[in-house]
Amino acid sequence: MDMLNGLLLVFLAGAMNGSFPLPMRYMRKWAWENIWTVWSIVALVVVPWLLAFLTVPHLPAVYSTCGLSAILLPALFGFFWGVSAFTFGLSVQLVGMSLTFAVVNGLSSAIGSWVPLVVQHPGKLFSPGGLIVSSGVIGVVGGVALCSWAGHLRSKQATNESSAAGNKSAFWLGLAMAITAGLFGPFLNLGFAFGQKIRAAALLEGSSPALANNAVLAIVLTAGFFTNIGYCSYRLVKNRTGGLFAIAETKKYLMLSTIMGASWILAFAIYGSSTALLGQYGTVVGWPMMMAFTTIVGSLLDIAGGNWSKRPLWLMAAGVVWLIGAVAVISYGLFRLQQAP
Repeated sequence: MDMLNGLLLVFLAGAMNGSFPLPMRYMRKWAWENIWTVWSIVALVVVPWLLAFLTVPHLPAVYSTCGLSAILLPALFGFFWGVSAFTFGLSVQLVGMSLTFAVVNGLSSAIGSWVPLVVQHPGKLFSPGGLIVSSGVIGVVGGVALCSWAGHLRSKQATNESSAAGNKSAFWLGLAMAITAGLFGPFLNLGFAFGQKIRAAALLEGSSPALANNAVLAIVLTAGFFTNIGYCSYRLVKNRTGGLFAIAETKKYLMLSTIMGASWILAFAIYGSSTALLGQYGTVVGWPMMMAFTTIVGSLLDIAGGNWSKRPLWLMAAGVVWLIGAVAVISYGLFRLQQAP
């Protein structure tokens, strides 16, 4: 029953993560850095610490018990993950949700799943369950590759003669941002995987297993905040866009950015709970599954937004079906790993 609940939570987290960028479409008078500044404050500082204090009893004692060394490693992973966060946001602006999610999640799922398996459970890598999980991860990469190609074709078909050069440049820059985000994205999952001493201390203080990871999440995301706010501050000064915080639409945009930030962080809080329910291999299999669900939801929302011709649409549909199959393979691999002695 715990495994089923864990899988359902992974799906919910993926759905929320796949839809969180939608409000960006309705804040056209703000520059990217204005939106991302508010998002960073809400998603990486305010909500994580609010969740941690509300759900983890005696939070200061938790950090005191586990010690500074147990905090520094997940914080370091969080700092480098921060690069993924702002490059992801830039990529969504440049090439859209479907292509960004596909590229980012393909790289993240492969790296973020295999590294914990290799480092934490090396003896299981070539077991039947480990091989099934690995094949499922490869399947996820193949599915997001199809989605990437579909997004590329859509981008090419949307390019008109008068803006071809600019659109082509934006596409390749956006793709580079997505690849960078995908390479650094798994550091968030690694922060979870290597923050287990914090989780153990939270359990000793009376936290429930499903919520103890919130103590880890607060540390990882706060470290990532410094990367994001640093880059946003640079852009605000360089582009002289700080004044946009004073426009008439600011109240509305603050609300939309807050919704973005709250949706995103709640998705990862739910993911943290799901890894506890999925057992000792939760971070191994939960991450690629969440990435797959995120890609599915983000792609479907992008399709619903229109402007898709027949060939890219069929390729995207094929990629989504492929991803569903890969998730099923990973789920079966998890079952085999859990059943093995």
